[in-house]
Amino acid sequence: MPEIDPSNFSHLKNMTKELAIDTRGLTKQFDRHIAVNEIDLQIAAGEVCGLIGPNGAGKTTLLRMLAAAEEPTTGEIYINGKRLLRDRSNPIIKERIGFLPDDFPLYDDLTVWDYLDYFGRLYNLRQPRRRERIYAVLELVQLINKRNSLISTLSRGMKQRLSLGRTIIHEPLLLLLRRTCFWLMIRSRDRTSGKLSKLCKKPG
Repeated sequence: MPEIDPSNFSHLKNMTKELAIDTRGLTKQFDRHIAVNEIDLQIAAGEVCGLIGPNGAGKTTLLRMLAAAEEPTTGEIYINGKRLLRDRSNPIIKERIGFLPDDFPLYDDLTVWDYLDYFGRLYNLRQPRRRERIYAVLELVQLINKRNSLISTLSRGMKQRLSLGRTIIHEPLLLLLRRTCFWLMIRSRDRTSGKLSKLCKKPG
């Protein structure tokens, strides 16, 4: 019997690290209702993936578990090869997730700049890097001319783009979007989504 060379299988050892998302038997049950049932999901780094299904299919629940906002009933989640838990383990991984639900609040009494600056501070971005990130994000979401405007004066579309900017201010490894902002990206993909990867952190 020929001897097996382990080096021929070295790529298998790194497969998990190359996956942005890897779920194993992921399940969420609310009382007697199973919202997510044993999902095995693998998404490679750099890929864009959409969840399609009717209302109540578990799409939001799955996103919330991937964002560590919801505890799975059973199963495991790995982000960039590292186990994601809702406890205090792997805080760096949690900090590198960008999650934008449809109902994320905006603060109407802040200016666009102050809003992004506030979240930059929350993510411990220091100057001059924080200022550079704000300018880059404002350029991406096409709000550079509105940087000194109160959020209350923005149109609905501008507020959606500002919310997207807030979600990527900290260079997330993983970007999770609800449908409103996902379609916003699709509609403006030549201007926005094509540049988005440049403002998100590369794994490794």
